Amino acid sequence: MRISFKHFAKASDGEIDINKLTIICGPNGTGKTYTSYAIYGAIKHFNEFFDYDIQDSEINKLLEGAPLKFNIYNEAQLFERRLIEASRRFKRGLDEYFSAPKGFFSKAEFSLHLEADELHPHQEFSQTIITKGLGTLDIESPENSGEIIAAYSGNTSDRLPKQFVRRVLSRAISDCMFGNSIPEPFVVTSERTGVALFYKELDVNRNALLSHLATTEKVNPLDIINSMQSRYAQPIQHNIDVVRDYSSVSKQKSFIRENRDHFGYIYEAWNELIGGTFKGDNDSLTFNPRKQKGKPKIIVPLYIASSSIKSLFLIDMYINYLAQPGGLLIIDEPELNLHPDNQVKIARLISRLVSAGVKVLVTTHSDYLVREINNLVSLGSEIENKEGVMQRYNYQIEDILHPKDVNAYCATPNRGLVNMKVSESGIDTQLFDNIINSENEKAQDIYYSLRG
Repeated sequence: MRISFKHFAKASDGEIDINKLTIICGPNGTGKTYTSYAIYGAIKHFNEFFDYDIQDSEINKLLEGAPLKFNIYNEAQLFERRLIEASRRFKRGLDEYFSAPKGFFSKAEFSLHLEADELHPHQEFSQTIITKGLGTLDIESPENSGEIIAAYSGNTSDRLPKQFVRRVLSRAISDCMFGNSIPEPFVVTSERTGVALFYKELDVNRNALLSHLATTEKVNPLDIINSMQSRYAQPIQHNIDVVRDYSSVSKQKSFIRENRDHFGYIYEAWNELIGGTFKGDNDSLTFNPRKQKGKPKIIVPLYIASSSIKSLFLIDMYINYLAQPGGLLIIDEPELNLHPDNQVKIARLISRLVSAGVKVLVTTHSDYLVREINNLVSLGSEIENKEGVMQRYNYQIEDILHPKDVNAYCATPNRGLVNMKVSESGIDTQLFDNIINSENEKAQDIYYSLRG
């Protein structure tokens, strides 16, 4: 999947092709966060941007008991036209998505792209929607049939709302068309430390409602609706929501946790990085450091845990409870609050998640992270005494990355998003090398000035 854009805030112009590992580097203020959040929104809501011209008359017949048939092969022929309109819908929603002033993204242009092999009109599909008291909607597409068939069973005098049926059918058509080509995304925002610290206080809708009711003698429903609009970009709001719902989320199991023995290499890297476990419920989240021999066990409330622990909390939730096969994990600045040695460790964790089948997209300022990624890409090449090198630095097979699986981009102040070459030695690190060389020159100049 590719996403291209023009005149998009500070990110300006560019194109991102989502690979197994996608890295966006660049100076501050060049739009890396905007870009990663926009990618999350485009993928998260991708299926919602499509309108398949399902008529009210067709829905009425369905709700009266007649099956509705939809030709998937015909729809595949119209896909390019649908994609253009979907791109427009996405662009029109950017102000609301980022909780920005109206017209803030008025000049932006977005294009969503899927290759022909990412469409799957031949695949088998089945879905059942049960609504209490209103009936059941069955949707299926037999393999290679080329059509979706929907059937409704329920009380014809008290039927499902047509808008709800249209939404369900559109989503089913999209799911059938795209299959696993659209990954289930999860975003870890750069605001995650604050989210972990203030998640209770950040319940904006609830606080705004209580404030409105407490200060208003006569309640105006429109004022209530306006006061409840989120003050955060949707990715941040989604982080707040998932942390607030920790007690429910923690009852789930990610595909990684369900196969913990098979994915032991992920937990090995994670435990080395985190050094403990998170526990609790919505009212009391804690971090439990690994017990040290001869010392008492410690339980640390999350709100007084170190900034590095708070910054890793959402990644822990993803690994243990939310990850799905083929999913996309987006991390804005994975190195946030981490010491250089832990920046190297999180690079290795990222490579192991990629080995497990999770796509990962990161934005980063970290020279340490990028250089370790380059080490892992180099391991994918033919190098002398590879086994000895891997053993010496405790690398595993799951750490290895291949150049074809890595895309890298540099966000620049003047040129927008620029594609960075990825070779057998990894990503071109000139961005960091220039800064490091400059600092070395300064240090040498000052050193010899002191001696002279």
